[in-house]
Amino acid sequence: MLELALWAAGGDPGLAVSGPGGQYLTARPRPGAVAGAGDEALTRARCAVRAARERQFLGRHAEATALADTALLWARRAGSEPERVTALSVLGVSLWHGPEPVSAAVLRLRGLLEESGEERPAARLALAAPLAVLHGMQERWTLARAALDLARSVAVESDPASGGVLVSVLSARVESLAGRTLRAVRLLRAAADAADAHGLGLLRDAVRWAAVRLLTDTDRYEEAARWLPRCCPPASRTVGGGGAAWTAGEVRPAGLAARIAAAQGRAVEARTLAERAVGEAAATDSPLTQALARLDQAEVLRLTGCRDEARHAVSLAGWGFARKGHVPGVSDATVRHAALASVVGAG
Repeated sequence: MLELALWAAGGDPGLAVSGPGGQYLTARPRPGAVAGAGDEALTRARCAVRAARERQFLGRHAEATALADTALLWARRAGSEPERVTALSVLGVSLWHGPEPVSAAVLRLRGLLEESGEERPAARLALAAPLAVLHGMQERWTLARAALDLARSVAVESDPASGGVLVSVLSARVESLAGRTLRAVRLLRAAADAADAHGLGLLRDAVRWAAVRLLTDTDRYEEAARWLPRCCPPASRTVGGGGAAWTAGEVRPAGLAARIAAAQGRAVEARTLAERAVGEAAATDSPLTQALARLDQAEVLRLTGCRDEARHAVSLAGWGFARKGHVPGVSDATVRHAALASVVGAG
């Protein structure tokens, strides 16, 4: 569950596979297994899950989805619940972050959720968590709350330590999509404190990064800067032609650091960081990651007086949100573009 919580908060789940609370997401051998067709299916499931995770950590979500589908098929043949849950977790995250439009991702997750009975709480959590956020992207708040209630009903029972943090982070995401930023920040602060109390340092820092994004989105840069030094950026991995891609889902530490640097008057540093964030996002296939990087770049350009360039970056951000079907993101980009256009026109 810690791995899922880190994805929800924007942290690096690759570091959490063996951490506390990861028991539902880590493949384990079945006790008393006998060599045969079942073992071959289990081996194939584990290999596919491992490959799916690797692609997911690199931001290659379409590939991760295909590999997770293969892992799910073999896990079902092997009758192995741990591998089945892991495959569903990968599917949920990559349908959430990846190029699959929100409407299609919701249909897929709802179908998988209907297949998961009451006796499979870990599987239901792996599907309900991303489904709640995806419904929020559609601005379907009743459905988002229902998915949150389902996640809450199984999360705390499955793993009290990271389960409560996960639900708080998911609730904060839905609240922020609904425009209730102050409540979202309060939820993230509580989640960070809870993670700290349980010794989940990696999750605590990921939650703080999520809070930094919300604070910068509302121009509360001084408060965001006080959170920033308490976080450590995740490591980068080499992707494609040698570019680096953060493994932090849709949260971009480089982009957030760029916005804070711009607010503090360090224009050259801010633009360099913003360009780096855009390059890293381009190495992924996530419209959300790319849109957020462009939004960060737009804010840096606005804060450093480059409003024409900022308007172009906002347009690209809006296009990314539109490709995903992220309704609040499109609305936000539209408002930002109009504000920049009015200032440019007045000038």
